[in-house]
This record gives sequence, structure tokens and C-alpha cells, in this order.
Amino acid sequence: MTGKSGDGFFRSKYHMMLVIAYGIWWVIMAINPLDLEDWALENILVIIVVIVIWRTYPTLQLSNASYTMIAVFMAFHTLGSHYTYAEVPLGFWISDLLDLGRNHYDRIIHFSFGLLMFWPLREVAKEIVGTKNHWDDLIGLLFIISMSAIYEAIEWIVATIIYPDSEVAIAFLGTQGDIFDAQKDHTLAITGAIISFVVVKWLARMNKLPKPS
Repeated sequence: MTGKSGDGFFRSKYHMMLVIAYGIWWVIMAINPLDLEDWALENILVIIVVIVIWRTYPTLQLSNASYTMIAVFMAFHTLGSHYTYAEVPLGFWISDLLDLGRNHYDRIIHFSFGLLMFWPLREVAKEIVGTKNHWDDLIGLLFIISMSAIYEAIEWIVATIIYPDSEVAIAFLGTQGDIFDAQKDHTLAITGAIISFVVVKWLARMNKLPKPS
């Protein structure tokens, strides 16, 4: 799976299309966000992901499926950063449709993190850690569990240090009055990862796993 350091940007037109599409989406969502301070905090994640991909792309070759899943997840997150997670219209529409009583867009994102990021992380495990057989799947699952927990802790620390006792911190955390919000978010991320884990096992048995690009 390892590419050569001279591969550069981009290895394929498809990767370039993903970057351009997400870039356009990000610019649109950066226009007049509902809460500018919350938008800035939420985009810390975007900056981190962009830097990591930029630094690893020349030497770490993931599949097109992985880059697509990363782009889709980041697009969902970018939508949430524009409205704040508690005010995303899609979340209100789902809440009204299912009579849920609150905006669950943040729950969707945490579930999507486990569902969509499991595949890229298992490929990273296979490449960086050098795992074989079933270990890459297990480490990918453990990555999701640990990263989700770490994110919840970092989210709380950032909110309390930068914006203590403010509406910005509340918007950033997106708890919407639920004292068990972090636990539920973490559980949904794990649930999404387990679903992907099962799907990957089924695809492997059917010999239909995507190959590196």
C-alpha cells in the first residue's frame, strides 16, 4: 500500500475531484455561519485532518473508498460547523419526522464517525502498524473507540478553557441539556464502527474488499 515519496499531489484525478468538491463545500459553509466563534472552534478538526492528509499523502496510499469516506464525514462535520450542531435544519427535520424531541444531528455525526472512519483507520493500521489477517480490523475498531473518547475529553477541555460559562461553549459541546451527551455520542461512534467491522468481515469472506488506489 505504500506509495513513493515522489508520487506527490495528486496520484489520481479522483483524489483531485474529492479535494475540489470538499473545498467548494467548505467555502460555501464558511459564508455567514450562524455562530462565528463556534465555527472557528469546529474547524480546528478540519485543519488537523487537512494537515494529516497533506503530510501523509505522498507516502501513505489509502484506497479511493477511504478518501471518499473521509471526505463525506468531513462534509457532514462542515455542515454542522456552519449551523452549530444543535441548529442544523436536517437534524430538526429528522426530529420532527421521528418525534425525537431534540436535534440529533450531533448523534448522526458521531455514528457516522464510527461508520465511515473505520475503513480508513483499518487501512492505516495495516500500513503503519503492519498488522495482518484480522488484526487490522481489530486495531481499526480500537482506534475508533479510543479516538472517540479522546475527542470527547478534548472537546470538554477546549470548551471550558477557551469559553468557560458561555453560550459558545454550550454550542460547541452541543449537549442540548443532556448530561449524558458525551456517553451517548461515544456509544454511537462505537456502534457505527461495529457495523462497519461486520460489513468488512462479510466483504472479506466474499472477496469483495476494495483495493488500494
